[in-house]
Amino acid sequence: MRIPSQSCAPHTVGMRRLALQSLLILLCAAVSSCSGTSPSSGAANDQVATVEEAVQAPPQSTPWLVVLCKASDYQTVPAGLDVGFFRRLFATRGTGGLLDYWRDQSYGNVDLTGSVVTDWATGPNPSYIASDGNRWIAARPPNSPGSITGQQVIQDCINTQQGKQDFSKFYNVIALYNVLVGTQGGIGAVVGGKTFPAAVKVDVGTAGMTVLAHEMGHGYTLGHSFVAVVRENIAIHMTS
Repeated sequence: MRIPSQSCAPHTVGMRRLALQSLLILLCAAVSSCSGTSPSSGAANDQVATVEEAVQAPPQSTPWLVVLCKASDYQTVPAGLDVGFFRRLFATRGTGGLLDYWRDQSYGNVDLTGSVVTDWATGPNPSYIASDGNRWIAARPPNSPGSITGQQVIQDCINTQQGKQDFSKFYNVIALYNVLVGTQGGIGAVVGGKTFPAAVKVDVGTAGMTVLAHEMGHGYTLGHSFVAVVRENIAIHMTS
């Protein structure tokens, strides 16, 4: 999937704010002050100012560490999703991947250069076949298959890189599994003496631009958008 490039603007304070607004809109991200009824045009200007003040732009250089993990009892990786694929997706310029995406959508203000995608490592947790026939990660015995937490999924994966990576170099981490783990961002993890307050977990079932960019948005501490909150509230109302 190729994301159309946009011409980069100078790295001024004004463009940093514009870039941040662009990320908030394009990734469906906003702060809690954006919830509520749809604002009028006048109120919208006030809301934009509130967003600028409430959300802190990330540093320009944000290299990510993407850790590829396998279940302890299942070593298969889907065809085409080898290490080279993920290195092109996350860490190679000019491929239309996530490095290009974040650079273009932030007008050059968010740069993933220096990101590292590891080789596949085997984690400590086994897998299980769910009732829908899909293979999911499970917690180590004696825990039940569904008892593993998102934080544990991330921590166990990135722990495979202890002594192999200098974690101080990275802005954030992604745990990417060869079996399903669900997608989630904004989870705390600690490894190599560094705290990552907004780590991300994904799997090969969601190895596409849309979901990965969305979850990385949470890794940049961005929340869900006003529209997403409204839809969630409607769904709750219709089922209550």
